[in-house]
Amino acid sequence: MNLSIDYQRMFLNVPLGFFPNANDLSTVVFVSNFPLFIEYFESKSINWKVCLISIFVYSIYIVLKVDSRGALLGFVFFASSFFIFNFIIRDEHN
Repeated sequence: MNLSIDYQRMFLNVPLGFFPNANDLSTVVFVSNFPLFIEYFESKSINWKVCLISIFVYSIYIVLKVDSRGALLGFVFFASSFFIFNFIIRDEHN
């Protein structure tokens, strides 16, 4: 399918990669952070935690650069709900 030049110019500054829609890229970045986020809280190594934090920061940069509000809101919701379930509920059981 041929796209118009005006439509293609909308995505000149967006790192699309293999995804035809910028929101698809940010959704994949967002969903791929779930296991890394869990690994961060389960890990004991400081070096590994620093590596994971750098991956999170880069992922947030990608989502902000793509300008996907849905993925950013999903990331904030997941981080806040994980904080609630991990720390508050765990403290009640101990």
